[in-house]
Amino acid sequence: MVKWILGILVLMALAIAIAMMGQAPEMVSGGPHPDYSGMSIGGDGAARLQGLWVEGLILYFATFISMPVFCVLGIAKRNRSQLFWTLMGGVTALNLMFAALLIYFYISFLNTGETFLLLGFPAPTAMMMFGCWGSAFLFTVIFIWKFDTFIFTPEDEAAVEALVKAREQQSAEA
Repeated sequence: MVKWILGILVLMALAIAIAMMGQAPEMVSGGPHPDYSGMSIGGDGAARLQGLWVEGLILYFATFISMPVFCVLGIAKRNRSQLFWTLMGGVTALNLMFAALLIYFYISFLNTGETFLLLGFPAPTAMMMFGCWGSAFLFTVIFIWKFDTFIFTPEDEAAVEALVKAREQQSAEA
């Protein structure tokens, strides 16, 4: 699992280094608004992302893949059952699906200048809020729901209680 984490971090570092070596896109920091002096505008979104799509997508998907990898790292190997891998894989696939939909809706918006509302938000924003964050929340639900199966099993609890009793006996004898 540590190799996965190292691989993801190296991939992210390479994407950042390559992006930093390139030239800054036009209007990347915004510019003056033509009507309101205290306001800035960002300009053309597609122009700002020109030359950064690959690096951005690598960072984007590496972030979404790193979440389950770090979750798995917190589980003892003996508790990583078939159910555990199924739940983690399912939520990861769902999360990546919503991430891909976010990208699809955003590219569609950049190409057409129009988007539709989904649950009261523009489609890309709704995908991030309800899709990506919502599916990532399922990792927390899994950990709460299956806490006694994946994290602190009855066997672990018995071992802790045995250690506490042994410690109490040592204290009483001393």
